[in-house]
Amino acid sequence: MRYSVILFLVAMLTTGCTNAVISNIKIGSKDQILVLSPSLRDNALLFSQLKSKHTEKDFIVEFKVFNQLNHDQLIEHRFDWYDAEGLELNEEGSSWKQVRVKGGASLVIKEINTDPNARHVRVSLRQAP
Repeated sequence: MRYSVILFLVAMLTTGCTNAVISNIKIGSKDQILVLSPSLRDNALLFSQLKSKHTEKDFIVEFKVFNQLNHDQLIEHRFDWYDAEGLELNEEGSSWKQVRVKGGASLVIKEINTDPNARHVRVSLRQAP
C-alpha cells in the first residue's frame, strides 16, 4: 500500500512537470487584441481592428485606441508574434510598454517586427499599475 501511494505521487508529479514544460502557445489564423483589465473592457476605451501589412522585410501592425472618458488613461500593451503554424516566436515574451491616452482623444499604437517568420500577432492590453 505504501509503495502504491508513493508510485501514484511520483506519477502525478511527473505528469505535472511534463505539462509545465510544454509552453508553446498557438493561436488561430486571425490576429487578435486581448484586453486583460476589466476596467478597459467597460467601454472606457474603444479599440479599432488590427491593421497589418507584410513587406519583404517587415510585418507592420497598428490599431487605434479611443478614450471615451474626459480624463487621461494609462495603459500598457505588448505584442506577441506567431509563425504561419500559430507557434509563438517570442517565447520569453515581449516587454510591456506604457502609453497615455488623453481624455476624448485617440492614439495609434504601431509595432514593426523584422522576423521573416512572423505571420500573426496578438496584442495584450492592460491598465497600467
